[in-house]
Amino acid sequence: MIRETIDRKGHTFRNIDAVRRWLIGRDDCTGRVGVIGFCMGGGFALMLALGADYGSSSVNYGTALRRYQTREALGGACPVVGSFGSRDHITRRSAARLERGLTSLGIDHDIRVYPRVGHGFMNDHGSGRSHAFLTVMARVSGAAYDEAATMDARRRIVTFFDRHLKGRADTA
Repeated sequence: MIRETIDRKGHTFRNIDAVRRWLIGRDDCTGRVGVIGFCMGGGFALMLALGADYGSSSVNYGTALRRYQTREALGGACPVVGSFGSRDHITRRSAARLERGLTSLGIDHDIRVYPRVGHGFMNDHGSGRSHAFLTVMARVSGAAYDEAATMDARRRIVTFFDRHLKGRADTA
């Protein structure tokens, strides 16, 4: 799955692209589609942002190999909104690299590193018994739901997507 997304071919990529094309073909679509991902999916959203297929990408505590965060790789990227946690040891450097690369290329972006939150801060596993294992694992790994950061990140994503995805693609 990872290799297929990196190579932009294979079963996984064909499925993702089929959904994108289906959405674009709908009468209620503006002709622009966004992609959003969390954790490993955030890395996929970043890799998919590098082509000309998407109008906007939301990368949430996701990362990709360093070579996909270079100025050269980001050259054709769509606008990116990214949300990261300062206590996330996995993606902390990715946020800074992404910010530098997008800024140097003049690509519209909104990258935010939230203080005092870790990886998966938007994952609310609740307090039910069925989620007890996930809650324990989140605490052990340093990940914990943070409502204030989550609400702000969601607001930023919606605002960013509205700016880049509303309005007909052929008239913008």
